Amino acid sequence: MELVVPVRVEIQKGSVAKYEWSEDLQSLVLDRMLHGSEHYRFNYGEIMGTLGGDGDALDAVIYTEHKLVPASVVYCRVVGLLETEDEKGRDEKIIVVPAKDPDMDYAVDISDISGGSRTKIKSFFENYKKHEKGKFVRVGEFQSKTVAEALVKSSFITS
Repeated sequence: MELVVPVRVEIQKGSVAKYEWSEDLQSLVLDRMLHGSEHYRFNYGEIMGTLGGDGDALDAVIYTEHKLVPASVVYCRVVGLLETEDEKGRDEKIIVVPAKDPDMDYAVDISDISGGSRTKIKSFFENYKKHEKGKFVRVGEFQSKTVAEALVKSSFITS
């Protein structure tokens, strides 16, 4: 059975503004504008109810052709992850597709995402912090749906 998770959209595809969800304010807050020529080539958000190694909710790359509305919740299937590490530590990017997007029915595992699209995702994370003082990103490899699902399941906060 596939893992479907609630993802809060923080950043709309095409944006240069980096927003993060504030639990205190119950709103999106502008974290910063990207410093270089990069822009988000995908919708981006967080998997609700999780806690990653960096102390924040797990990051989600929402792979779809459509622009999604920031602050909305989209139920997504987990298809893989991209290993990354930044100045705060491990910071995996979970690759998801909207469960109710018929255009994405074919995407079951990371290998179903085209090589060109995977290259663009990887390139974005290799470059989007290059011009920011005190920040860096080390980008590793893509991992399968199985690896991604195990990480997501182990990251859910239990009360």
